[in-house]
Amino acid sequence: MPEHSENSAARNSVAQIKIVTNPNKPNDGFGENFKLLIYSVMYAEFNQLGFVYSPFKEMEHNYDKDPNYLIDKETLINFIYNFPSISNRPQLSYRVLDTFELLRFYQTNIEWCSNSSSLTQIKHLFRLNKQTPFLTPDVKTTNIAIHIRRMNSQDYNRTNDKSGVLAGMDVPFDLYLNTMNQFNAAIPNAAFHIYSQGSAVEFEKVFITEANKSRVFLHINENIEDTFTQLVYADILVTSPSALSYSAALLSNNQVYYIEFCNPPLPTWNVIQGYKSSRIKHEFVISIPTPVFYDPYTDKIIRINL
Repeated sequence: MPEHSENSAARNSVAQIKIVTNPNKPNDGFGENFKLLIYSVMYAEFNQLGFVYSPFKEMEHNYDKDPNYLIDKETLINFIYNFPSISNRPQLSYRVLDTFELLRFYQTNIEWCSNSSSLTQIKHLFRLNKQTPFLTPDVKTTNIAIHIRRMNSQDYNRTNDKSGVLAGMDVPFDLYLNTMNQFNAAIPNAAFHIYSQGSAVEFEKVFITEANKSRVFLHINENIEDTFTQLVYADILVTSPSALSYSAALLSNNQVYYIEFCNPPLPTWNVIQGYKSSRIKHEFVISIPTPVFYDPYTDKIIRINL
């Protein structure tokens, strides 16, 4: 009985904390960390809680060990000087939001989230120090950004099958080619910008022809800041099963075409029909070799014993 009372008191004490902050995920990249940050601000607004920003501490995909890697991401999103920061409030009592809690909140309140003041504010802050990167003499051009998620060196470290691919990174090129053909038929002035990692030669072979070489532009292995900004500002964004282009889609004010995967679409997005990604559950990397998945469509946590 005393133990139960202590546990209840501890839970009540946590519940009484009226200020929350975003989680940091060092074993994920910018897209996932920024997505959870966006969810955290919306969660605080929805629950009428205070929000303090926890700046980026560590994240994946800094392949060149760039000492300014995190600073560049802070400059990109414009949070650090526009939200109260835990760095300046060492004595503040706050609660770090749990990833599962954020995913469930977003899944069950997605329509509210899409119209929230928080999302409007985050969009505004992102654009403060930017202009569209697609300024061209031909103002009639419709710039279509296509994100294609492919394996990188850190992804290969997560699998023992070096010839295989992780879930969500196996969307066939044909799906993107068919989508491009449909846009071509409907939009005569379309310019296609393809963003990915890997071999530029491979992408050239698949996407560049003599007929389209003046209208298809490859952005392979470019830095996150340029890639993300162009995804956000594109007239049309085609996402991949990736938190990077998903977060960009959240900030977009234009048309989004979405491939179904574990992060559900906003009500205003166009869902590409006839394909569902293999990445339909959230996977959590933990210290023991037991994968944990969260399925947002069934709201179930699945633990797989190896």
